[in-house]
Amino acid sequence: MPETKGRRQDRRTAVTTAAILDAAEGLFVERGFHAVTMDAIADTADLAVGSIYHHFKNKERLYLALVERALLVNEEAMARAFGKGRTPMEELRAASDAYCDFHLQNPGYFRMIALRTLDVPPGDMVDEVERRIADKVESLVGDIADVLRRADAAG
Repeated sequence: MPETKGRRQDRRTAVTTAAILDAAEGLFVERGFHAVTMDAIADTADLAVGSIYHHFKNKERLYLALVERALLVNEEAMARAFGKGRTPMEELRAASDAYCDFHLQNPGYFRMIALRTLDVPPGDMVDEVERRIADKVESLVGDIADVLRRADAAG
């Protein structure tokens, strides 16, 4: 079945967005939020700066999308640790391994969501980033608490 125009456009959008986020991640980690310009991101992604603004209203929104991507990747890694017929102790070990592996394999993400050391400006964006991180941490703590309750019940 031939690819439709809409699907082709969606695929291009996803590829362009990923290229922008990849470029921004590297630059933010290397230089810090304030030292990175949208022009630098465009150059690194090999795109016109207008393309960046087409996908992201401003640098703050781009950073927020990058944090969202980091949180999603972490959430997916952690989700694989729970369930799958494991005992509660096996789940806790798998979750611990997944957490460590995620941060070792994604040091830029670690700096963004665990250390928060990228020199982002204070204000609404920081509040939004903190809220989203707190929501994900709360969910993870809930998952771990559930596993601990099951471990306690199992003796």
